[in-house]
Amino acid sequence: MDAKKGSATERDVRVQLQGTFVPIPSGNLRRSDGRPNFDHIRRIYAAMAPQLLSDRWVDPYFADWPTILTPIELQMWSLIRSQPVPFYPQYPVGGYFIDFANPREKIGIECDSRAWHEWRADLDGFLVIGTDG
Repeated sequence: MDAKKGSATERDVRVQLQGTFVPIPSGNLRRSDGRPNFDHIRRIYAAMAPQLLSDRWVDPYFADWPTILTPIELQMWSLIRSQPVPFYPQYPVGGYFIDFANPREKIGIECDSRAWHEWRADLDGFLVIGTDG
């Protein structure tokens, strides 16, 4: 945070997790071609992994997720974000990204699964539930 200006610069973007600030890698959630920047998303989650796997709830609003979610994912996001178990959008598991996942509980949700994904019922220990919107 720039104390004089009161605004965050790209290099200063940090998220307060469990009373400490965790640096979030700078970058955009979207690539220049408009597609999601999955490499950047993977770096964000790698930086936050210890907190996400802990016993404490971590607010999933550390990024502007609606900018990269599909319409069906936006509908699901509005349904699940009020639940007592946090789900994190576009969570990386192995070589894949689960639309919404809780890494501590190892559960995930794939939206519009038949149309867009070849998903498995179990992926690296995650129980992944598919929905066709």
